[in-house]
Amino acid sequence: MLILFIFMFMIFNYNNHEQSSGIYLIQNTITNKIYIGKTKHFKQRWNQHKSNLLNHSHTNKFLQNEFDTLYIKLNHTNFLIFSILEVHPTYNKQIIKEREDYYLSHYFDNQHYCYNKIPQPKTTISPFEELLSLNS
Repeated sequence: MLILFIFMFMIFNYNNHEQSSGIYLIQNTITNKIYIGKTKHFKQRWNQHKSNLLNHSHTNKFLQNEFDTLYIKLNHTNFLIFSILEVHPTYNKQIIKEREDYYLSHYFDNQHYCYNKIPQPKTTISPFEELLSLNS
């Protein structure tokens, strides 16, 4: 069952995993830029992002600046979507960090379409190759 929470500028799409840990993506539907992160608790992290953006204290200045422009100056609403990429029922800091690094290694592009700031180590296997190996 698909469940959405809408909070003025951000839609939270959690599919009954709000209490779980894992990897998430925030997508700006106007610019198509993305932010990738990890968390112990999806709903808590969603609330932190909302609070930080509204209080002008988000640690990612690229995301904060676009939020300020689109929401505060231009009055756009519901333009950020918080979606779950991977659910990890048991929180394992090392595994979740490795999975976040996996996604960042494929999407980091110096803030053209990915808000994340720091390039992550490149993995040697592409997402396509990984899917092929899973289906073998």
